[in-house]
Amino acid sequence: PVVGPELSLTFRAHDAHRPFLTASESLWSSFEPELQRRTTQLDARAPMRARVRSLLLECLPSGEATLSGVALRLGVSARTVQGRLADEDGVSFREVVQSTRAPLARHYLVRTSLPFREIAFLLGFDEPTSFSRAFRTWFGETPESVRARAHSTRPA
Repeated sequence: PVVGPELSLTFRAHDAHRPFLTASESLWSSFEPELQRRTTQLDARAPMRARVRSLLLECLPSGEATLSGVALRLGVSARTVQGRLADEDGVSFREVVQSTRAPLARHYLVRTSLPFREIAFLLGFDEPTSFSRAFRTWFGETPESVRARAHSTRPA
């Protein structure tokens, strides 16, 4: 368990493929309101970029943040997602993924003590080296230097 500002339960991607051995109505009733709230946030009237970003926040840690996976969850084709993103904001799916990952990466580095490997996993990278390369592209510095600076300026 990790103490944090919000109550959450996170599973590893491979756990999603394991069967549930028991069902718990009381546990489900505690999760269902939040799931309903999040589903409502994906209102079809919302801009496509907001809908995609919302889904990416859920899909990145599972490694399922692909164009086809997001399109499936939205109930539209991958081509429709790309077209609406281009029409509404002039961006591609890849750009939305990167603009979602970058601030999360900085947040995890500055606000947590999570190991780099775990941050890479939470952002949907297969390898920490891929995460480090992307981070340098986004911010022009290494994750290690950002963390070191953030932790050196914290009050004791």
